[in-house]
Amino acid sequence: ARCPPVIGTGLPKTGTRSLAHYMQQALGYETYKFAGGLDFERDFIPLVVEGRRRDRVVLKNKTFYDDYPWYAAPCAFAKTTTARFVIMERNCSAWAESAIHQLFCRWLRGGCVRDGFNSSTARFGYQVTYYHFERLASGLIDDACRSQRDVCGGDARLAPRFVAACEAHSRLVRDC
Repeated sequence: ARCPPVIGTGLPKTGTRSLAHYMQQALGYETYKFAGGLDFERDFIPLVVEGRRRDRVVLKNKTFYDDYPWYAAPCAFAKTTTARFVIMERNCSAWAESAIHQLFCRWLRGGCVRDGFNSSTARFGYQVTYYHFERLASGLIDDACRSQRDVCGGDARLAPRFVAACEAHSRLVRDC
């Protein structure tokens, strides 16, 4: 039997990396973390906004797709592929705490500028993450960048908005 491609649609910090490890070790799946060679404007935006998949976005059988851009485009992939989907979820309050410290304060902070997030950055992962979070909780990443020192120093004022983004992502994936 042919094993279909599988897309992990959980947000970063929900256990998708652990699932990828399981898929590889126990089921013999190849794992694919990053969409190397994809361009944000040329490949990602047409996929998410217009539902058009470019020839360079081809999913292989017996492959698990983890992290970006895969989690940010579940509806587009559901319409254009025969892939299966696994949504990894955590309690959104616990996720928010982890996401603030690991996702935002460690990884995304490199995209922060004084007035918000540098959405014109050439880093594909930054672009995808910023775009997706704008859909989930508009202005959250910009506001976190503006108050980065406070947020990364333990100020929890933005935590409810991170929780809301987590909840919105779950609804988005389930609606697909």
